[in-house]
Amino acid sequence: MLTTLFSLPAHLLVEDVLIEDQVLTLLIRSTLTEVSCPECRQPFSRVHSRYTRMLADLPCLGRAVRLLIQVRRFFCDEPDFLSQV
Repeated sequence: MLTTLFSLPAHLLVEDVLIEDQVLTLLIRSTLTEVSCPECRQPFSRVHSRYTRMLADLPCLGRAVRLLIQVRRFFCDEPDFLSQV
């Protein structure tokens, strides 16, 4: 429901909503288990690392909005691509 309310893509899940003073913070993570390499276009799922990005959005009900998105970096295991780099 929160994903629809905030017009987020279907693969993003709102894990928590925090309201502190005049700031509304959404904690978000991706539910994708595999992605395609932007170079070789092969699907892969081995996670390299995780980190959090913070984005700001337009105010909602008079509160500043922050999106904390947990993202993952993936390894590309395509041998043909790796040998060309």
